[in-house]
Amino acid sequence: MEIEITKISPSPRNPRKTFSEEDLAELAQNIRNQGLLQPITVRPIGKTYEIVCGERRYRACKLNAEEDKKKKATIACFVKDMTDEEAFEAMITENLQRKDVDPIEEAFAFGELINSGKSIDEVAARFGKTKRFVQERVKLNTLISPLKELTTSGNIPIAGAFMLAKLTEDLQKAYYENIKNRYGDMSELTIEVREINGWISREFMRLESAPFLEYDEEDETKPPTEEWNTCFEKCANCCMNTGNSGCLFYSMKEDHRCTDRKCFEKKAAAYWFNKIEQFGERITKEGDAVQVGNVVIVDGGDEQYGYDNVKRIRKALLQMIRDKGYMIAKPDAFDGQCKYYGDDERIPKLLKQEKVIECITLGTSWGINVDSCYYYVKGQQGADPDEDPTAREARELADKYDKLLNKMNDNANEELRKWCMEKQYSERKGKLADKEELFFWCFVVLNAGSEIIRESGATEYCDQEKIIAYVKNNLTEENMVRWQRAFINKICYEKATYNKLAQRAMRECFRIAYPKPFEEMAKKYADQFEKRSEKIKLRLEEIGYNVKGKKITGES
Repeated sequence: MEIEITKISPSPRNPRKTFSEEDLAELAQNIRNQGLLQPITVRPIGKTYEIVCGERRYRACKLNAEEDKKKKATIACFVKDMTDEEAFEAMITENLQRKDVDPIEEAFAFGELINSGKSIDEVAARFGKTKRFVQERVKLNTLISPLKELTTSGNIPIAGAFMLAKLTEDLQKAYYENIKNRYGDMSELTIEVREINGWISREFMRLESAPFLEYDEEDETKPPTEEWNTCFEKCANCCMNTGNSGCLFYSMKEDHRCTDRKCFEKKAAAYWFNKIEQFGERITKEGDAVQVGNVVIVDGGDEQYGYDNVKRIRKALLQMIRDKGYMIAKPDAFDGQCKYYGDDERIPKLLKQEKVIECITLGTSWGINVDSCYYYVKGQQGADPDEDPTAREARELADKYDKLLNKMNDNANEELRKWCMEKQYSERKGKLADKEELFFWCFVVLNAGSEIIRESGATEYCDQEKIIAYVKNNLTEENMVRWQRAFINKICYEKATYNKLAQRAMRECFRIAYPKPFEEMAKKYADQFEKRSEKIKLRLEEIGYNVKGKKITGES
């Protein structure tokens, strides 16, 4: 049946939302040359018709109609009476059977079927997919719109989209802002899965270091527990734990990270507050007098400094403390922290003489830790009744000596830092002295990646003695080559997304190290580029320009 194009309209429920203009133009040309080989399927809606199957063919015919305005354009149609549900299922079936189905549109279609009452098993069986395939696709519906668009355009690979879909909306927005700020125009960019995984791993919180997971010190084989926790879902069972979503976060399956930052931080604040509450009725309330036998909460954190996540947890913790009506004191309300701890026999005597007050400290701006200690009442620091006067004087002088030594070291280091800028150290002639060579290799090792650092027994914050000992004991030709390559590898990994030298280093070094895989990889991208750029080059030739955007002359 021939129906006027003006009486036909696409269905707003059609899961297919993207149509390539180039492909439509090509299809329109084929229809002009050969005619419409397969009618579209429509259903009557009052005096008009709604497309059930064949919107792409409809759009191509509409393009032809717009070019030939003299003729009243019609299109061949199969007309079927269908309910909304029947029509929708027919649209989905047609779209999901395409070879080039877009994963975002596929996710939408699967999601709509599930929302209409179909089970995941039923959807999987109907389209010949595995249950896991359908589950992963449906998860893509949680992507924010900009990330869906980048997935559809191919800028974000499907494996990376699966990872991003597992994030909270706030984290997805943060990731999008990150790549937008770094890359600007992303039309020609393909973001590697490795890069997405790296960003996610940095944003997620390591559960093994979470304060609220309590480990059995006597039996390390037992899993950590959350016995204090009665309000939150256990991390071991949580779907936001990467260990429970290995198919989406395979590289993070073993180290277990939390993908919900807000929940993690809220749980951390609640855990520390639970620790404070264990002091019970002895905690001094706001407005009460400070008395020996009670405890005072002391917060020495500085809001200007510290890690952002620590700041957020501390802010939440302090609000919980205020809401409970507890007093929060600053360290300067006292005369310094007492160096003795609760098990020291001098503490009961100092408490009896009201020289010290038991306090609950909250750690520093760089890390929270609820702990019990003692602060001197104003004017009472060092007032230990049993300490020998000469010993007390010696201790005070030793403290002054240490402070003076530290100050002189700091001053000397600052002056030497100025030498780094002012003096021409790098212009010295001759070979490196033994000490110079030793520290050169120490710095290489320190910047060669976590695996090399772990071998030394040090940490990335530089345990200088272990680093120096490791280099001294292992400075062989074989190890020097290994450290150099580890150093190159780390720099390339960290800087290659924006540094041209690192990009070139990766190509040249990996071409030498892995010639066959490199050749296969290079050919893969060369073929992709050739295929995708062919139409651009043809069009440039048609209008008389080359790929540099320069006009072609008779001489060129």
